[in-house]
Parts: sequence; structure tokens; C-alpha cells
Amino acid sequence: MTIKELHEQKGGLVKEIRALADLSNDKDHVWSGENEQEWVRVNDSLDALQVTIDAEEASTARADRATALEETLRDVRGIGREDRVGNQGGYTACTDEHRNLAMQAWLRAANGIELTERHEEACQLAGLNPRSNRLDFRLGSYPQSTIPAWNRSGRPMIEDRAGLNVGTAADGGYTVPQGFLQELERTMLAFNGPRQVSRVIRTDTGNQVELPTVDDTGNTGVLLAEATTIGASVDPTFSQVLLDAYKYSSKAILVSSELLTDSAFNMGQLVPSLLGERLGRIQAAQFTTGTGSSQPEGVVVGSAVGPTTASATALTADEIIDLIHGIDPSYRVGPSVGFMMHDGIVKVIRKLKTTDLQYIWQPGLQSQPDMIFGYPYTINQNMQATVASATKTMLFGDFSKFIIRDVATVSLYRLEERYRDVDQTGFIAFMRSDSVVSNSGAIHHMLQKT
Repeated sequence: MTIKELHEQKGGLVKEIRALADLSNDKDHVWSGENEQEWVRVNDSLDALQVTIDAEEASTARADRATALEETLRDVRGIGREDRVGNQGGYTACTDEHRNLAMQAWLRAANGIELTERHEEACQLAGLNPRSNRLDFRLGSYPQSTIPAWNRSGRPMIEDRAGLNVGTAADGGYTVPQGFLQELERTMLAFNGPRQVSRVIRTDTGNQVELPTVDDTGNTGVLLAEATTIGASVDPTFSQVLLDAYKYSSKAILVSSELLTDSAFNMGQLVPSLLGERLGRIQAAQFTTGTGSSQPEGVVVGSAVGPTTASATALTADEIIDLIHGIDPSYRVGPSVGFMMHDGIVKVIRKLKTTDLQYIWQPGLQSQPDMIFGYPYTINQNMQATVASATKTMLFGDFSKFIIRDVATVSLYRLEERYRDVDQTGFIAFMRSDSVVSNSGAIHHMLQKT
């Protein structure tokens, strides 16, 4: 089924949801258990379909990125000069198959399994040493033109403060196959709502970073009469936020020797996917509700108080409008502006209407996200899942003011001896990150009445 056909199917489900929502709001209709079951079924079908659509669109985007990245790497790394492989003086470009074979060679090498000629060739093309028990690689070490546009805005929001180069071996460009790195980052992103819309800064070292901030929205110029003094000046409010580098571990993934020798398992994708999921889950939780004391400051914790609802167990369309307009207009424009909430809150919002009976939730078209009052939203499963007393049910604002700092080097270790008594090999990844809201006035939360 094509992406277009999937979106057409989504449109049909949206119509069913709206028809059911109309029934629920019809004073002459008694909402029955059968209606409730149908509501749950259609919503679950829509959620499942959206997952399929997201996967198909991500697959297409990854294919496009891989093509662009391969062309860039061919130029940067000089394939055809130093990566030649037989064939009458011709060359072989490093493909996804080569990258997977190279990673498979590294995974197998711990068990003393003899590598085939194809493995050796793949390692040469990918620039990977299969006999090293540690691999260091650089997050964000893409050429500027090929940085993955993974965020909701469709444009890269990764700032590389380290000046890392893909083609320079000393800078880590040859250390790990790019396919491995992309799989790890992609999986981290899928499990980490805040990363999808935040501003990500990557530094070469883990030293504390001081980022200057300024908020001058309260100051204006002045109209002067002829020969009138400018009067007292009003300085902008300068401040700074500090970003540390807290260490995160994926915990060890144990792989039996039988699986390592079985070519049917694509370990080059499976291992980074599992590592990315684990790192993504723990960071997503702390990037959401971290206290900021000996751990990152979460976006919910760093946000400012917006409107308080009239009910402890319900919210209205008017209150969401109040949340939007509680933000200064200068922070309501841009690709990073929108909502963030748990999927359970989205389900509640799907039934809300304005006073003129218009749904506030609008399904997106093929190349556009779903909208609430014209703004996109990000699903964050670490936020409040239900409308309950004294909880923060949603965020709204400019999420480029939420900053995630990564130390660019991620270390992957192969634990060869620790689990040898059970004939297994361990694989573990470490990375360092932090997060902070640089301007709480740019991101507000909805607070349910106590």
C-alpha cells in the first residue's frame, strides 16, 4: 500500500471518529457501551495506521539520506583512490551490505570466529577494525548537507560544536560504519519525544558548557521630540544556563555465540537498534521530568506555569487557547513551535470542539503533521497520561528553547571475557548528555485544578 493510500485510509478513520464525537456531544443520544467500544476500536486503528505511515515515511526519508550520504562519503573519503578493490582497477563503493558485514565481523571477532574474505573487504571499505574491543564514534559527524532532518520541522537542529569531519580518520570519521550510527540515532529518536523538537548541541568534550541567554521582549524603543535626551537606557536581561554531561549506559546486551555465527540475523542493525532503544528510553524520561539536580532538567520541570483549568478532571478548547496566548507572540512563530503531550491526552483532545462546533484536532495531509489550532504536536509518553487533579497535562511553546547537549563521542564496548562461562558476548554503549530549558517564558504547561 502506498503512502497516499495509507493517508486516504486515515481520512476515512478520521471521519468515523468525528461522527462518533458528534454522537457523544448529542444531548438526544445516550452514549452506550457499544459506542464506547467503537470509539476505542477506531482510535486504536488510527493510532496503528499512523505508526505504519510514520514508518513508511521514515523509510523513504532514510533511503534518500543514505543515497546523499553515500555520494558525499565517496567524495570525502576518496573512494577510487584508497578504497580500491580489484576488478581491473575499478572500485567498490561502501554499501549498506558492506556496513552490515563490517559490523557483523566486529561482533563475531570476540569469539575467535574466522572472518571471510567478504568480511575483510567490508571492514576495509567501512574503515572498521574488527579486532578492537572498543569502538568510539561521533554523533552528528555528518556533512552539513546530509545531517538527518529527523525533527518535526523538517530541518536539522543539530549544532556540532566540535568541528568534526567525516573524512578525517583522526576525528573519528572512519571508526564506525555510518549505517550503525544512523540506526542508533534513529532508534534513540523514535523513543525520545523531546529530541524530535529540541535544539541539540554536540560538543567534543564533556566539560561544563555555559550558554548565554537573553530576554529583551519587555523593552521597546522610544519616540523622541526634537532636541530631547534619550533618557535612561534599559539593559536587556542577560543570563546563562549551564549544561553538564551526565553519563548514560545502555546496560549490557548478551548475545550467544550461536547467534553471532548465524548469518540470518542482521546484528549490524539489531545491536544498535537495541542500544538506541535503551538509551532513548532513559534519556526521554529525564529530558521530560528530570529535576535538574544531579540529572538533566526536564522540559516539563523547566517550563513556566500556564493557565489552570476550571476542572480537575477535564479540559476545554478555550483553556487550550489560553495556553497558546499565554506565550509571547514572538515565541509562537517558527518550525519548533507546537504542543507536547502524552498520547492519552491527544485522545481526549480528539473529542473537543470550539464554541462554533469545530474540532480543534485537525488531521494532517500527506506531507503535513496533525494539528491542534493550527499547531503541530509531539507525542511524549513520559508526560501525564490522563486528565487528573494537579497534573501538568500538556506543553506549548517554542521547543528550540529546550536544549539537549550531547558529548559527541559514544563508546561501544565488546565484553569478551566477562560472560565467556556461558558462551556469550556482551555489548554495551555509553554516552553523556544533559538538558535544560533556556527560557521558561517560551514554554508553558497546562495545570489541572487541584
